[in-house]
Amino acid sequence: MNLSPAERSELESMVRRQTTPAAQARRARLILLLDAGTSRDALMSQLACDSRFIATWKRRFVEDRLAGLYARHPGRAPARASRSMPRASASR
Repeated sequence: MNLSPAERSELESMVRRQTTPAAQARRARLILLLDAGTSRDALMSQLACDSRFIATWKRRFVEDRLAGLYARHPGRAPARASRSMPRASASR
């Protein structure tokens, strides 16, 4: 993975911080373990994940570095106003 010292420091910080969302900390832990040369089987065992999880986040990190570890679409899509509801009109 060839992590820079700054990247390693940030990933270790993400893993240790209690305010980091669990999914984000898990992805940071994955990258640190990959950099340490941990085998795929050991990763799947330690992180309770499948090979798709490993491949997805490894690819995103290689492409976008630290920015790639954040979910691209966090949360629910914004609610849209229904067009079938009548609009309130100002009457005088």
